[in-house]
Amino acid sequence: MRRFGILAVLLALAACGRSETPGQMAAQGQIDERAPIKVALQISVAAPPAKVWGILSNIGAWPTWQSDITNTAVDGVPGDGVLFSWTTQGTSVHSRIQLFQPDRALAWTGTVVNFHAIHVWTLTALPGGGTLVSERESLTGWFISLFYSSAELQQVDQRWLTALKVAAEH
Repeated sequence: MRRFGILAVLLALAACGRSETPGQMAAQGQIDERAPIKVALQISVAAPPAKVWGILSNIGAWPTWQSDITNTAVDGVPGDGVLFSWTTQGTSVHSRIQLFQPDRALAWTGTVVNFHAIHVWTLTALPGGGTLVSERESLTGWFISLFYSSAELQQVDQRWLTALKVAAEH
């Protein structure tokens, strides 16, 4: 019985092997499609991409429009490779910007304990001056599914999209 348990653990570890790191995936604007928890959402915003980008990329101001976020700290001017931390729902997240394309895409990786997130935002100009904001996120880590679900992540990310829409349209 003990051999079977060890074999199962080894097989699970092998299945978790990734050919690309979370940072590499995020830098390509991709989430981890094999993650146990992931979401993809979109929202139309009646504001141009430059305005939406200005709000989204100003990490220091996130708490002013996203009520789930209570604190942010950025190590320099936001751009590729810049570190930042933020607190959401009482949890401190340590992040790194992996993709920074003004008015088009922002992606970062984040870590909480042994859980790892990839968060990708894409802005697409719409006819009439609006913006389609696409948001994708994946979460991985030992036993994360015991603590969190895709449905819960979807609720959190939908609040974030709705808050971004309200901030950009006012």
